[in-house]
Amino acid sequence: MLKYSLGIFLILHFAFCNSVNSQDNVADIGYGSYNNAFQFWTSVKVSHDFKYGISASAQYLLRTDVTNKNIGGHYFYVGAKYKALKYLQIDFKFRGVNTMEKNLYRFEFGIKPRYKYKNWTFAFRTAYFNEREYFSRVYEKGRYPSNYWRNRVEVRWDFKKDLGTYLSVEAYTLFDYRGASLRRVAFVAGVDYTFLKMHNIDVYYMAQPDFNKKSPNLVQAVAVVYTWDIPKKFKKKKKD
Repeated sequence: MLKYSLGIFLILHFAFCNSVNSQDNVADIGYGSYNNAFQFWTSVKVSHDFKYGISASAQYLLRTDVTNKNIGGHYFYVGAKYKALKYLQIDFKFRGVNTMEKNLYRFEFGIKPRYKYKNWTFAFRTAYFNEREYFSRVYEKGRYPSNYWRNRVEVRWDFKKDLGTYLSVEAYTLFDYRGASLRRVAFVAGVDYTFLKMHNIDVYYMAQPDFNKKSPNLVQAVAVVYTWDIPKKFKKKKKD
């Protein structure tokens, strides 16, 4: 089962990589650089649970712009989570983005209260993040670091032991010298399947309109994410 799942994931990943050509005008997709663009995202993630409610993860994500036929960017994530209370989770995440146009570095801190009722899980995540192109005390005009406040509402339904579906709505608020303004809203619907206890395939659809312009951009994406939850101990194979 694992071999077939990984094989399908890799075929999709490299098929989309080879079907597009990189261009010099590629910009950060996360900021609505394309008008009504449709994208395909493929991602590989590893995570591990430590003691005392602490977990860590690392992830690579490739964004392919199907509409404009180019590579939108390579995204690298490193994160940590802490289950402070039964219904409260604190997280930290670093994201690095590499595109043909520029690099971006993001530091994010979030708090997520959750409540579970039978097979349903309700959650709200509020987070602050700071993103910049480079690190300096003085920045060029138009290249200043940006500060965002994001708020996400999530609903999840686990209709089977290892199979669940979810919906979320997230608003991004930009803070700058002009004040606070709604930058964009992301709508996500997905389904994920866990197999062999430590492997997960997550497939979701995202629609993200950008409200920063008179004619809002709309980014749509279909994502496939494979996650390997590294176990604390590996079982030894029995000898014949």
